[in-house]
Amino acid sequence: LARGSFEDVGARYAAAQWPCRKNEDRVHVSGAIPGLCDAVVQLYDSHGGKYAGQFCVDQLVPAIEEAFFSAPSHTRFARDRDALLAPEFLDKHGFHRGFDDAVVRAFARVDEEVKADHPSGTTAALLFAKKNADGDVCVKIAWCGDSRAVIARDHDLARILDLTRDHKPEDESEQRRIESHYRRIAGDDSYGRSHAYSPSPEASTRAGTRGMPAVEVKIGHRDLFASFEANREEKEETDEKSKSFRRQDSAGEIVDEPPPTTTRARTRAQTQTRRASAVEITDVVLAEMRASASTPSLELIEREGEGERGATTPSETPRTSLTTFLRRAERFPDELNDASQEEEEEEEEGEARDVAAALPAHAHPAFDRSRSGKHGAHGAGTQMSFVGCYVDAAGKSLSRERVFSSSGDSHGVSRSIGDRGAARACVATPDFKNTILSASGGGRIVIASDGVWDCYSSQKAMATIKGVSKVDTAAKKMCVAAREKREYGGFSMDDISVIVVDVGKWKPSSGGEGKQPGGCSCVVQ
Repeated sequence: LARGSFEDVGARYAAAQWPCRKNEDRVHVSGAIPGLCDAVVQLYDSHGGKYAGQFCVDQLVPAIEEAFFSAPSHTRFARDRDALLAPEFLDKHGFHRGFDDAVVRAFARVDEEVKADHPSGTTAALLFAKKNADGDVCVKIAWCGDSRAVIARDHDLARILDLTRDHKPEDESEQRRIESHYRRIAGDDSYGRSHAYSPSPEASTRAGTRGMPAVEVKIGHRDLFASFEANREEKEETDEKSKSFRRQDSAGEIVDEPPPTTTRARTRAQTQTRRASAVEITDVVLAEMRASASTPSLELIEREGEGERGATTPSETPRTSLTTFLRRAERFPDELNDASQEEEEEEEEGEARDVAAALPAHAHPAFDRSRSGKHGAHGAGTQMSFVGCYVDAAGKSLSRERVFSSSGDSHGVSRSIGDRGAARACVATPDFKNTILSASGGGRIVIASDGVWDCYSSQKAMATIKGVSKVDTAAKKMCVAAREKREYGGFSMDDISVIVVDVGKWKPSSGGEGKQPGGCSCVVQ
């Protein structure tokens, strides 16, 4: 537990955490950025490791300050920051007009630095507070991901307002943003959710996975839908063929007959037979062939078409004379021996193409940007990431929507800092929300990780601290309530982090002070 106050804005704060084994959440409360704001509150919910969150604690606020004062129009204020408080430089929310742009550029810079160093990622929720000339407190929230900020104006639970919107793939506005992102890449209207194809459990937008549930595509490129539809039709055709090779034996029982050998299978068998009779071109073989070439039967050997040993000679020169072949073998023995190796590699590539059709949706070669783009007749659109969810064999959803990338990774948030393997549409661009708390009123702001919001709505989470006047008691109580809800409510364990900020004089609402539950083991990272 940590607590303190921002004297410049007349606010009090407290932070509490109940980490699970991962311990990937990070919270931090810092002082002013001179000339820009009077206080900064930060919360980061890392995933895939602790690195991204800790890096943001150390680097994001300094990056914001550097991004602002490195702008050509702001460099002159670096030595005279009080000049930034002049009314002509401020927007209607009380902050400098260039502040939001500096925050966006800092998020982008830190995002690149995290990706360069580590594959982990993190959500981010930052609160900037500043008192204006009228004594009111200006509050700005910048966030990406699903860490949420909620305010109760005048400490009244009937006036609760979400200051953030969860950046998740199931959010309608985020889905529109993702569609727009990939339409700009594709250059047409081919990316969406209704291109003469309705994603359903029966339609083959699902593909089996290696020990993982199937995946249903909700939003993607039409080439992707066509690819899955082709796979479905091919599977149905294969199933029908397998049924046609059944017959009754003499006892009247149904038995399976092996299907006829395919062209590729026959070619593979012929190649293996040819390799079995081939002879590697070694010094011993060359010596034997020289001896044969010096005998009177040379013409017979040539007339019989190179003999069985000639099977290792390149197929494009089947009528090369034995003498010419010997000269070439002496000069380029590796070239002749590599011919059969090339045939084997071509055959393996063909087998790989066959196997690719059976891979799961989130590991399908069509989503691998490192490939050359030769993914069959469905086009490069199959390489694009998509929005989908895990489903069971009956098509029932097992998860909320996720963003599946061409790398094979999937994420439950549509914006984050870091996440090296995330889809290109998973950006680090923050959204902003501004509010002004009057000097005569005030309010209580709660910023928490999804350890709270997964099991509580905003209204119910704020109800857990109803009537609690002290910020430290409120932070601990919400932290403990979320922990108990997760442990006894069927939720998986996750890190829980809560920051409570009270602005202005606390006004008690209906309900008592509330007793603090025991057994809390809270720390602040």
